[in-house]
Amino acid sequence: HRLDEIFAICDDVVVLKDGNLTLRSPVSQVTKDDLVCAMVGREREESSLFTKRKKELTETLVEIKDASTGKKIKGASLKIRKGEIVGVAGLEGQGQRELIRAMFGIHPFLSGSYLWEGKEIKIISPKEAMKRDIAYIPDDRDTEGMVRSMSVADNLTLITLKEISKYGIVIKSMEEKSIQEGMNSLAVKAPSHEVPIAVLSGGNQQKVIFNKWLKKKPKLLLLHEPTRGIDIQAKEEIYKLLHTLSEQGVSTLFVSSDMIELMDVSDRIVVMYEGKITGEIPGGEATEENIMRLSSGESIKEE
Repeated sequence: HRLDEIFAICDDVVVLKDGNLTLRSPVSQVTKDDLVCAMVGREREESSLFTKRKKELTETLVEIKDASTGKKIKGASLKIRKGEIVGVAGLEGQGQRELIRAMFGIHPFLSGSYLWEGKEIKIISPKEAMKRDIAYIPDDRDTEGMVRSMSVADNLTLITLKEISKYGIVIKSMEEKSIQEGMNSLAVKAPSHEVPIAVLSGGNQQKVIFNKWLKKKPKLLLLHEPTRGIDIQAKEEIYKLLHTLSEQGVSTLFVSSDMIELMDVSDRIVVMYEGKITGEIPGGEATEENIMRLSSGESIKEE
């Protein structure tokens, strides 16, 4: 799904969609839009992409100040407003992974301040983060995002067992309702909710993971490469979901190595370099050039 590579190294291209050959052509005779249309199976409409926000967001949900985890995060500061999608860019290994995991309490900050709606808090474990209605979707779907040996249904209800149980016993009717809602929410395609989640496509696995967390009604979504390894149509569905959630007041921190993706979905982009946030760019003003400059520790050129 790295379309630039196709144009850089290939002579011919074929596209498969749902088991059907939808395009075969010399690379010189097609555009990226041609490939996208063939991969999605329909004309790509501009309205299907994230639309830039019309109203200004002012109320802060979470803020970290001079936060450090030791070697990787060195005095990082970040603010996320209610309903805002903040993208995190940077070259690989600059602290993005450590930042988002620290915010979920996997490897907590050792110093600095973590503020939630203006009050300082301590997030020292994922359990504490979940109590604050924080959800985390990791970059490694196979080992951290799901339990491959379990069914689709069990993965959907994994973190909401308390909500569908009484006295420690799962109520069958509540479980079935929860599973059906999860399957329908993002139109998960599966032979049955009883099959192992491992047999699903990457896009449908990711939909299950999203739905699992959305059942907790999070106030903050921490996303690390949430569209890695999934098809373009599933990506667009996730972008639409983020837009809808943001309109409902859900905040998102979105770490991605895809600069185009960040520019499409983010209200604001912050850039990390050597464990620090070296600058930020409003989503509507971001370009690949100024993101790369900040990613290399340089400043943005003044026009």
